Amino acid sequence: MAGGEDTDGPTEQARELPSAIGRFEVRSLAGIGGTSIIYSAWDGEYQRPVAIKLLRHDRSTRRDTQARFLREAKTMARLDHPNIVRIYEVGTHEGQVFLALEYVQGKTLREWVELEQPAVSEIIKRYLDAGRALEAAHAASVMHRDFKPDNVLLGDDGRVRVLDFGLARSTRGTDNFQTLENLTPGLRDALAEGPELLATIGFSGTPAYKSLEQHFGRPTDPRADQFAFCVTVWEALYGERPFAGRSASEIARAIEAGKIKAPPADRSAAVPRRVQSVLQRGLAAERIDRWASMTELLAELEVASRAGLFARLLGALRGD
Repeated sequence: MAGGEDTDGPTEQARELPSAIGRFEVRSLAGIGGTSIIYSAWDGEYQRPVAIKLLRHDRSTRRDTQARFLREAKTMARLDHPNIVRIYEVGTHEGQVFLALEYVQGKTLREWVELEQPAVSEIIKRYLDAGRALEAAHAASVMHRDFKPDNVLLGDDGRVRVLDFGLARSTRGTDNFQTLENLTPGLRDALAEGPELLATIGFSGTPAYKSLEQHFGRPTDPRADQFAFCVTVWEALYGERPFAGRSASEIARAIEAGKIKAPPADRSAAVPRRVQSVLQRGLAAERIDRWASMTELLAELEVASRAGLFARLLGALRGD
């Protein structure tokens, strides 16, 4: 449930599999990410599998990393939506913060698109579900700030779930842990150990999916998530991202200039033009030129998808 670099530090830490983390029985190592180690575990109290996300030893002294962990915990605990990975508990293990998350057996949407090469209508359907997770987060005054295909899981149960709200922050610019302490066991202890970890990170996200305001460190609002969502859907539909660039600065310049690459001809023919138009508006350099909200964007994308499907069915009946 996380990706990133692998170094000697996390390898050594992962080699010694803990028998338990908090009240959870550790079963196996699931993965090593840039800031954390993921374990598959068992929740004996509720008789369910869980994913444990434990901060890496070599990152545990960095305040910004610990702040991200705590921010992810409090953000996800506030969000109750079928398309958002649930967080069950927050606690500490040998002085390190851990998250106990809903265990999802499946693959990322990036893997799903690459392996199964689904139809355009199926891609849009899955991403509409992911978009509804962002919509719900925005309604709760929370931005994701790092939406990308690797942060969206398609479970074997067929349900889409967005994860990794570690870069999220309140759209109101304030944070309130009081309610969360009542909802999430162990958080009070975690905060007691590091109350100074409430600082937020202003510059974040993955360059290929970041909006212009994120690239330049300007103030952001939910329309930054909208931009990332449109980059992600564009990539899934056309097989490449809309803005060229081998570095963050090159990508930022392309966005600023509005230089959206022409989609490959073979892919473009399969995508309704109205869908492309909807995405292009969401990819506007200036946030004021994008859709007013995820709700409006999703409504337009759904209508455009259905209209395109109807047109293709009609054409097939006519023998076009």
